[in-house]
Amino acid sequence: MPNIPSNNPIIDNLAHGFDWNDGKGGRAGTVTQAGQIVVHAANGAVLTKDVPTESLQDSPIMERAEQCTVTHHYRMGYFEAQQRISIYSRGALLSDSYGNFYRVLSSTIQRQTGGMALMTVVSESISFDVPPDEYCLNPVKLGLDIMKHPRYFYALMPTNQIPNFSGTSDTDEQINAKQVIIRAIQAYRENPFIPTSANINSMTGLLHDTIMAGLVSGKFVTIVNNPNFDPGKTPTGPDPIDTATPSANPPFYFEKVDINVSDPNNKIAMAMAAAKEIIGKLWRMEDSPMINGVELTWSEYYFRPPPLNLGGYIEDPVLANPGFPDYFYSTTSPPTPGNTIFDNLSFINPQCFSINGRNGGGTAISWLRDADTHEFQRTWFKVTRKWLGAPVGTWDADIYSSANRPSAPSDYRNLILA
Repeated sequence: MPNIPSNNPIIDNLAHGFDWNDGKGGRAGTVTQAGQIVVHAANGAVLTKDVPTESLQDSPIMERAEQCTVTHHYRMGYFEAQQRISIYSRGALLSDSYGNFYRVLSSTIQRQTGGMALMTVVSESISFDVPPDEYCLNPVKLGLDIMKHPRYFYALMPTNQIPNFSGTSDTDEQINAKQVIIRAIQAYRENPFIPTSANINSMTGLLHDTIMAGLVSGKFVTIVNNPNFDPGKTPTGPDPIDTATPSANPPFYFEKVDINVSDPNNKIAMAMAAAKEIIGKLWRMEDSPMINGVELTWSEYYFRPPPLNLGGYIEDPVLANPGFPDYFYSTTSPPTPGNTIFDNLSFINPQCFSINGRNGGGTAISWLRDADTHEFQRTWFKVTRKWLGAPVGTWDADIYSSANRPSAPSDYRNLILA
């Protein structure tokens, strides 16, 4: 059975609360007789109630640990101690002559013989000494689509859409071709199976077969915007490829792509090969390969709450304001920012975390600032900052930006060149 607290107070002759066993009011103990108490106070008082409050010789006691704790012992009359403890409640604000502030943690009074009392007040500083920083780093399964896996992302994505890309940029033709390949993969995944009338018993659909044929042959067609299109005139349909005399006003036209003829640095060929491997993985239902990132949290303590940050933008925690302390991630002592717990990732998993995709090529992590949390605990505010770390390309640089919101059409990036 549960132990249910009683609502009926105990009635006996033991003293409770501010009472003590003085033999009065039915309480146990011996009544103090007149003349038993002799008072000789520094101010000449002869009655207990007139004795001045004095600090004991061991006050104050100051302990500096996570926070500075100050203990004061006082001796005074018992009646006065009862009055004083009513205002020294937990959280009451105190100050000293040096301009420092404190808040009461606890206060106690202990009755002594002769109507005297010992009062103890324990407070903690709110002017100096806060608890040390806290740090936590947890693995996070990102659950990214297979096209976001760095094995395929760098081959498929046009270089103008890869954050902080360095190297040989794609030509406009290669950008258009890569976008067509990405859309082909999307169409392959999203379109239902529809057999052709010529082969009603087919196990694959026409669109799927057409996409696969283009990927295998390296020959396909892209659309290109017609710069001479006049919306004021009647538009005409696009002409067949290699039409000798183009129509009067098509909004776009078709263009052949043959990676065997023109593809500097094999950019389109790499995208085609990546697309074929992706489709092969999709056949095996491998559409969300495991990619681990990290959730980094760092907590600091303040006596007043700092400004709130709700995140949602790409930010390296080391370059943040305030910056993440190097003693949490440096592997050397004294800590140095150039030697970090992340360095081995380019050796352990170069596909995901190497700058150039090669073993030992240097670690690259893209960090997304998450929202802060604020907590109030006794006398200080605990602020926890959070970042999510993942392979480069995981976080969209346009959406997760700390720049101004677009105010003109030119502020948006034109990612579709066709």
